Amino acid sequence: MRDCLCEEGVEVESFREIHRLAHTVATIDHDVAVVPVGAFIADAAKQIIVNKAYSGLSYGASGALRSYFHFRKAESPLAVASLEKPGLARPGDIFDAIEDDKPAGTWSVTYDSSNTTACVRSFYWPGYFFFQTVGAAEYGGVYFGNGLPNKDLAFGL
Repeated sequence: MRDCLCEEGVEVESFREIHRLAHTVATIDHDVAVVPVGAFIADAAKQIIVNKAYSGLSYGASGALRSYFHFRKAESPLAVASLEKPGLARPGDIFDAIEDDKPAGTWSVTYDSSNTTACVRSFYWPGYFFFQTVGAAEYGGVYFGNGLPNKDLAFGL
């Protein structure tokens, strides 16, 4: 489809594949970008910053869903209230917890064969993988999927 000129002579851009792709990437990033608890903190001005003192999660904490949070602007009432109230906010209160995602069972946490790295996977967006090295400030995530969410997730759990 070509761009067209509207009556005032202003060019109007039509919806293209690049727009659909950008929306899909933004949606996936919103739903599955994950960070471990404590990797980011809120400063006194309530700005989210990297925690330079972060040293990783213990073995027990790295295997628990409650240790991982969505890396996005807070949406849950608890996290929003934590950022709006005066005083400092705890690192676990500034993001939305992935363990609260619906339906329950959307995420899994396992260890690799050497038990040194926790692996977090999304069942809603198959192809998302997050890792956290136990006891180290090494973590990251990547998505290698087809861009389609698993809409039948509730029936498979």
